[in-house]
Amino acid sequence: MEKREDQILRAAVGIFGSRGYERTSLQDIADVVGVTKPALYYYFRDKDTLYARVVVEALRQLVDYVEARVSRHSEPEDRLREFLMSAATFLGEHRETWLLASGGFWSAATGDYREEALRLRDHFEGMLRDALAQAISAGALRSVDVALAGRLLLSGLNQMHRWHSPDGPLSVVEVADRYLDFVLNGLRAERPAAVSEPPAGARRARRARSPVK
Repeated sequence: MEKREDQILRAAVGIFGSRGYERTSLQDIADVVGVTKPALYYYFRDKDTLYARVVVEALRQLVDYVEARVSRHSEPEDRLREFLMSAATFLGEHRETWLLASGGFWSAATGDYREEALRLRDHFEGMLRDALAQAISAGALRSVDVALAGRLLLSGLNQMHRWHSPDGPLSVVEVADRYLDFVLNGLRAERPAAVSEPPAGARRARRARSPVK
């Protein structure tokens, strides 16, 4: 049987994730769990504490999900791609949890769960930076600022929920794949190789060999 605390956390993830912090009350969560509001205080002293705990749990789920999939690969570029694809898959399959992990981090990083929230954030970002650094060392990527490149990719992922529609033409994984293509291959179109003119001396010699008509 699921423990009461786990029931509260599961309900809180759904409500906080869909409504946000401001529009969620402890009474809302108590109603979903089927307990009285005072009963929640046995497990969490206030709404802020419950919210921070929920955010940390969301971060932990995200980190565990991505790390398990990245660790299956040994090639740096494969690890980089897997990081983005699995993070996007998590967003697609666990949207409310993702919203808490990405949007609620700074709330969790100021209270009782600050140390754990920072540790999980650093570990998650570190996986991406490591993959980028290893790809550079292997010659798969040119030498760039790893921290900035990582922030660029993470910013794209973190903002995707603001505009992406599950009913749109592209899934979140397809969007992430195109983000990665932009980073790896750039936006500039390939230019056809220029046909160089032969030196003037070669042109004169070629004309001299041509039959006179």
